[in-house]
Amino acid sequence: MLPDRELPGHPRGLPRRRCRSGGDIGRRIARINMLGSIFFGISAVTSFIVPETGEVVDAEATNATTFLGAACFLAGAVLLMEESRARPEGRRRPATA
Repeated sequence: MLPDRELPGHPRGLPRRRCRSGGDIGRRIARINMLGSIFFGISAVTSFIVPETGEVVDAEATNATTFLGAACFLAGAVLLMEESRARPEGRRRPATA
């Protein structure tokens, strides 16, 4: 068996990333929530009102990124509920300070 970096067509001989198992739901939730935060940040920037004109910089982008941010947080919450349902009652995560 060939090492990963020697497989044909592999770019620059770098090792391939291994696929993670589906058990890493906590990281997935964190990534989705981070993406939602980024969308909300973009929404804040695009909702800036120009003092000279009194107009919003880009109302359509504001609405779209606000919606996408909310959708990401909703998806993260749904995944969190799924994670808590899948976890046995006796195996709760310890609280971290």
